[in-house]
Amino acid sequence: MLLGFVVAVVLLFVASGMAVWHMKAWRQAQGTLHAQEQVFAAKQYRRRLRTAGLLAVLAILIAVGQVIPPSILALCYWFGVTLLVLWVALLGVADVLLSHRHYDELSRNNLVQQAVLRAEIDRLKREAAARPAPPADTNGAHG
Repeated sequence: MLLGFVVAVVLLFVASGMAVWHMKAWRQAQGTLHAQEQVFAAKQYRRRLRTAGLLAVLAILIAVGQVIPPSILALCYWFGVTLLVLWVALLGVADVLLSHRHYDELSRNNLVQQAVLRAEIDRLKREAAARPAPPADTNGAHG
């Protein structure tokens, strides 16, 4: 029973810390991101804040569950808590997958931009090599 309360308190602190951390990160990112990044960051912020909130709810449910006497009601209660734990895990997996997809897309876009810039550099180098060299100054004096 004591272990359950300890787990609940630790989970509540973790959830609170996550929420505060995400809020600070969101405030710092405001106005510094491009439009596409802003949309992704807003969705990520909502996902992560929702997950932190659900972890806080889980902490409370775990604490309350410690005082429920063993019965069929307690079994149903813990089954519900287990479903909520699975839901939080799925939210975490979804966040990882969405973040991975987003950063893969950014990486692909950067590679395309890099290829375009390299092609432009190569073109400029070819143009510079094709230009005739300026005539050499034979007097040694500038006019």
